[in-house]
Amino acid sequence: MATTCHDHHILLLGGSGVCGLLFTKAALDAGHQLTLYLRNPSKIPTELASNPKVSMIHGELDDVESLKRAAACGADTFVSFAGPTLGRWSGTVRVLLLL
Repeated sequence: MATTCHDHHILLLGGSGVCGLLFTKAALDAGHQLTLYLRNPSKIPTELASNPKVSMIHGELDDVESLKRAAACGADTFVSFAGPTLGRWSGTVRVLLLL
């Protein structure tokens, strides 16, 4: 029995890291639309940033207004690869819930 994958609009946190970039490329190859929530949009390669199926929102995890904009982007799927950067394992882990 064959399965089908419907196109989704995915809100992705942590899209500029290694896992996030791999996920972004795979999601685009599968035909999905992505909204990337990023601390540093300049880390996104030009071929991804210029893709018409990619939009970006600049913000931090404690930036309430930018998070509200991200939550209102129309995505039907939420994926997070957000976490500490390499070499920065200190601090408090934050859990983000968008309703």
